[in-house]
Amino acid sequence: MSHAGGTPPVLPGGYIFCDAAGAVVIPAGSLPEVLETARAVDAEDARFVERIRADANPGTPQ
Repeated sequence: MSHAGGTPPVLPGGYIFCDAAGAVVIPAGSLPEVLETARAVDAEDARFVERIRADANPGTPQ
């Protein structure tokens, strides 16, 4: 369920995630997809960090 503007409904079984960047309501049925996407983003971020470290230290083995 997408919601444009205002406060999205929080239904039983749903989740709310908050951090310094903001908050999001995750409907219970969407949790597996959200977690899969979050893990993919986290893995991509880790690859970028490794590339940045390698570029900053070109003589260091990876």
